[in-house]
Amino acid sequence: MLELLPVIGLAFIVFSLIAVLTSDNWRWKVLFLSFQYFGCFLLLLKSLPMVLAASKLIAGLIAGVLLGMAMAGLSPEESRAQGYTQNNKRRIFDSRRLFRLFMAGIVVLVVLSIISAINNFVPGISQEQSYATVLLIGLSLVQMSLISHPFDTVVGLLLLLSGFEILYSVVETSALVIGLLAVVDLGLALAGAYLIVSPTLGRAE
Repeated sequence: MLELLPVIGLAFIVFSLIAVLTSDNWRWKVLFLSFQYFGCFLLLLKSLPMVLAASKLIAGLIAGVLLGMAMAGLSPEESRAQGYTQNNKRRIFDSRRLFRLFMAGIVVLVVLSIISAINNFVPGISQEQSYATVLLIGLSLVQMSLISHPFDTVVGLLLLLSGFEILYSVVETSALVIGLLAVVDLGLALAGAYLIVSPTLGRAE
């Protein structure tokens, strides 16, 4: 059963990445971001003790809560300014989703072409960890390049950092470094929450 945990973690990450990239509902994106952190937790267990891997999961869940609270505090007009509506009824296969899926497919092809180089560059990394690392980094860049609103940009940065942490955990298992990376997750979420609500604060003054 323990041998299946990295495979399950990779499945969670692939599902959450595609869902985050195609979803137009910020609530679902926060939920899928949590799935991504759970997948990272399962992959980190292969390189780190459970306590250190759990710190990534806890920090990620807190980051998602912070972003969700910031978005939940917006009025319908402010939410639309962020690119979201309260009652989003877009078609399942509209042009924007199809384009994002097309870009995701290109990234997957790139992943398949460079995965052997990652395995050679980082000795000891498992196949599941290398796939998750490159997918997280590649699709997070797609997320940030296609959507420019603060919420989506911060979500993309958190995904990018998760990919880096999986890769870095193979070569560095220091509790201090893992703790600092968790602090970076929380700092990004706090900065994103501020950027989301800052237009509201300006108008209130």
